[in-house]
Amino acid sequence: MRGHSGGNDALPRLHRRRKGPSGGAHRPSESPLWIRTCVHGSTAPGGNTDVLPLGTASSGTTRSPAASEDRTDTAFDSCAHARRTGMTAPRDSASVPSPITESESFSNESLLSWARAESESLVRKTEDFVKRVFDPYRRRARSASTEFAVLAIGGFGRGELTPFSDIDLLILSDGTLDLSPAVNALWDSGRRPSPLFRTWQDLSREGIPDLHLATSLLSGRFLLGNPPSWREELVPMIRRSLPDFEKKLLAETRNRWREKAGRGFQQPDIRDGRGGLRDIQTWNWLHIVTGSPKPPEELKPLYDLLFAVRFLLHTVKPRLDNRFLLVDWSLLAERYPSLDPERLAHQVGRTLKEVSKLWEEVLEPSPLPERITLPRSRREFFSYALTEKPFSFPSLLRFLDQKSFLSEFLPEWSLLEGLVRNDPIHLFTVDEHILRAVEKAERLLKNPPAFLAKLPFPDSRDLLLAVLFHDFGKGRGKDHALESVRIAEELLPPDIVSRSRRQDLLFGIRNHMLLSLNAFRRNIDDPLLISRVAHEIGSLRRLSLLAYLTLADLHAVSPQMLTDWKMSLLERFVRRLARQCRTFLPPEDLARKVIEKRKDRVRRLISPEKVSALQRHFAMIDATYAFRFTPEHIARHLELIERAEKSGLAVDIEDFPDAGYTEFTVVTPSHEGLFCEIVAALTGRNLDILEATITTRTDDIAIDTFRVCNDRGEAVCDSARWQAVIKDLEQVFTGTIFLDELVRTRLSYARSNLPRKKGRKEEYHCRFDSPPDSPFIIVEVIGPDQPGVLYSIARAFRDCNISVSSAIVSTWEGFVVDVFYVARTPFENLGERKVEEILLESISRHV
Repeated sequence: MRGHSGGNDALPRLHRRRKGPSGGAHRPSESPLWIRTCVHGSTAPGGNTDVLPLGTASSGTTRSPAASEDRTDTAFDSCAHARRTGMTAPRDSASVPSPITESESFSNESLLSWARAESESLVRKTEDFVKRVFDPYRRRARSASTEFAVLAIGGFGRGELTPFSDIDLLILSDGTLDLSPAVNALWDSGRRPSPLFRTWQDLSREGIPDLHLATSLLSGRFLLGNPPSWREELVPMIRRSLPDFEKKLLAETRNRWREKAGRGFQQPDIRDGRGGLRDIQTWNWLHIVTGSPKPPEELKPLYDLLFAVRFLLHTVKPRLDNRFLLVDWSLLAERYPSLDPERLAHQVGRTLKEVSKLWEEVLEPSPLPERITLPRSRREFFSYALTEKPFSFPSLLRFLDQKSFLSEFLPEWSLLEGLVRNDPIHLFTVDEHILRAVEKAERLLKNPPAFLAKLPFPDSRDLLLAVLFHDFGKGRGKDHALESVRIAEELLPPDIVSRSRRQDLLFGIRNHMLLSLNAFRRNIDDPLLISRVAHEIGSLRRLSLLAYLTLADLHAVSPQMLTDWKMSLLERFVRRLARQCRTFLPPEDLARKVIEKRKDRVRRLISPEKVSALQRHFAMIDATYAFRFTPEHIARHLELIERAEKSGLAVDIEDFPDAGYTEFTVVTPSHEGLFCEIVAALTGRNLDILEATITTRTDDIAIDTFRVCNDRGEAVCDSARWQAVIKDLEQVFTGTIFLDELVRTRLSYARSNLPRKKGRKEEYHCRFDSPPDSPFIIVEVIGPDQPGVLYSIARAFRDCNISVSSAIVSTWEGFVVDVFYVARTPFENLGERKVEEILLESISRHV
């Protein structure tokens, strides 16, 4: 990149970070490095892991999210990092107020000391036990002058034990001793021994062809016996056995990065993810064997923090798991009330990112020019960034983020780096999500989806800036959309975009969730909703900006976020909004137009003798029904109604394998609790309900349509299963089987095979919306996705005599968001608080 030349202005220059000391091979005898001794040296006594001193946090006061996020540690100071890379700030950065308030110093020292002491205690006790167990064999081997030695290797060798750690041992023996009683004693003690039996002569003769064994030995420590000269011989032995040690180790590292979540992920694997403990250990192994640059000292506090958090997690998890999951927050808060899990997760996210940056800059630097000239001001940054020369906007953002210089132009960025929010829908940290969204937006501009072809093409600069700023407010812990608008107004120079375009851009930031929330959590077949949202958007130009922004945002939430089903919902919603934004018909005129259009198209599909039935049918339904169903569906409904009037029940099953669902339609005389009964029949056969539409004609004929899939997210193309569903439904209608019995019997096996606890009502919460122009109240129930949740909600509505008009079900990463349109009168008679109490009690009773 090149800026202006000439003049007296000193341009900031970005130089490569030096690779650091390279030195020769590091002999094992020179160990231990700080990496392998990072948990030693503490004299604090071991003790109860339930007692965790946390310095300033131990007062018992509760911090607000904003307060915890408005501080940072100097170890992660991006400006300090920028200075290390030889960069200087743009000219106007001094006038930019820092977003970070050091109102309270925060130190991890108490956590680190506690983890060191507890780990050291585990190591000491384990060493003593291992020595006691193997000492008789040592004496026996000594008297027989045979080879025998026990070495601690792997994590045990590094002195890094956690409650679930394996006890890695290398036992050097010639085979004359029966060591099985000793190994059994280790197992009987409750430890997890992982012994490896070899002779040193075999290792010397055959070499160490196994990469895992080689790296485990590099962390080795002698415990007892007659030690061979392994320290002096180990590295030469590895070099002979594995001449491509570096190549294999780096290949294994990249495979590990692909398989394990690390830097940039909300729920990272602290040990094996990118930027985790294993990366720093790998760096050390490379240095010892190949003489590559030594791990810099600035990694030490980062390593210590990651190890301390890993140890902490192992004290609350019921099994070996190195991931820092969102569900762990409640476990940590319950076990250690003085701990702030959200703040700790943020620090872990920043630590993983910093380790990864150091790795890339020292071990695998990207090919860049020797000197890169940066813009001198924020205005110049935005002007320059949007010209796409020589880098595209997303590439420039990535580059500046990697060099820890982005916060010089965008101060709020320092609050977002590694930021984890308690939102299981998001796969990535806030900073990584934003960067991925900008990258996706650029790809959408080059290859837009077909359903956006009829919308005006958005200005690329407006879109990229809107995507960049859409989540900037999350660093403040407030209404992030409004905060993002405020930040964008402050940071965007006034002459970057025109006034009208600036208003569109800020509108997009403020409403970046408008399309997705309504498409996925509202009834998009409701003319009132379509009319209201179209008026809120106001123009096709803004709709286009929102559509592109929404797609970029959702793709960056998770690669699996936009399923075919959700994409079809979003596409239908955008198409309808586009038509409404061209005409802005009043809702009643929109409804009348839709009904007449549907009626005319259905008339072409049916025989003349059924036209009178068609007229009666449309006289008894509303525009939502006409919006929701295709002419082919409505023609089929006429046949089902005719059958139901004769037999009392008619069903239709249509598979959509490409879309991943089956449509199940029930036509029957309406009666109290019908929705609950159908849900029970489907739930009892372990079918997942994606969406339900309940239509009741004015003559009380119900047309209830459910879109369902199996537990693999596929269409249910199993006729025997559907026959069982229909039989269950008939038994429920006739009263020969009770609902609770049906659901309890069918789901008992499913529950026994899921590692889930009984649903607790405090884990769920409800939200209510009462659109003034709608005949319905909207009820949202949010909580863990467990078998029977939807049935328990439907059962509660039935017990309250609240009729359900439509239901939209969304599940993601173990959480469910169920949305129901319910009749106003019974709901308003009970009130929100009473309805929520009944819903939560039903969930607690049935789940």
